[in-house]
Amino acid sequence: MHPQSKTFALALKLLKARDRFESEVRGILTAASSPTSEIDEAISALRSLGFLNDDRLAERTAQKLAAKFWPRARIRRHLEDLAAPTYSVALLPSDMEPARRLAIKSGRLGAALARKLSSAGFDAEVVREICESE
Repeated sequence: MHPQSKTFALALKLLKARDRFESEVRGILTAASSPTSEIDEAISALRSLGFLNDDRLAERTAQKLAAKFWPRARIRRHLEDLAAPTYSVALLPSDMEPARRLAIKSGRLGAALARKLSSAGFDAEVVREICESE
């Protein structure tokens, strides 16, 4: 891929602003009417240069969302929606940890706590266990 290619330049510009998943870059380049062969070459070149790394971005995204008290199933669905690898979800702590932190942060008890945890996406077993321990 020639660095002066418009497709490569646009892809590089997208990644200069922030990290993106390959599917996102591919979608934007396709919408810009770039030829498929040029898109494939640009993606390949960016991967080999280390500018495009779905595994790295998926891991950082999973960690960031876990810090926001997202349960693992919700993080997995989010990554799947982005056509990103989901293996990093298995590396996260169990849902009990973020649920406990959310319970403490919310300051709620009883039914109000149960509603808060359920609306955040935690499954019924985690909600029950957290509410019983409070």
